[in-house]
Amino acid sequence: MSSSFFGGDVVFSERQHTRLVTTRTVTFTCACCGETVIQERFPARMYLYCSDECRGEAETEITPSQAQQQPFYPPAF
Repeated sequence: MSSSFFGGDVVFSERQHTRLVTTRTVTFTCACCGETVIQERFPARMYLYCSDECRGEAETEITPSQAQQQPFYPPAF
């Protein structure tokens, strides 16, 4: 697979198939810092964090309810 980057577009081509993916302007509220941000992003299901710092901070935080949860083990048959 080869990819080329120019402007906010990425072109993926593999043998007979070519796909052009473009960025779009999205507005969302960061789940970590609560800031409303406007960014150019590639299409995705949901945008949660405004930066890598917020993503890292949110991943390292463990709430007391998460710490008390027991892992689920399905019943053995």
